Amino acid sequence: MTIATDFRACKTCGVRLIVPVSGPPLDYYPDPYGTVAARHLATGAWTARRLQQQEQPVPPEKRYAVHQCDSTGDAP
Repeated sequence: MTIATDFRACKTCGVRLIVPVSGPPLDYYPDPYGTVAARHLATGAWTARRLQQQEQPVPPEKRYAVHQCDSTGDAP
C-alpha cells in the first residue's frame, strides 16, 4: 500500500496525476478498467494498492489506471 502526497501534471503530456510516495503515478480520474484501487483520506493523503485479477475495489476505494504517457519522453 502506498500513500500519495500530492497531485501534479505529467511533464510530457500534461495529464493531471495522483503521485504516490512509492510506485507509479496514477491518472487523476477514476478508470473502470484500471488495475489500482485508491482512496482519498480525510488527511488529504491517498492510499493505493494493486488489484488482483477479478478483484474489486472495496468502498470507498475507486479504480484508477497507472499513468502511461502516450508522448515520447519520460512521464512525471
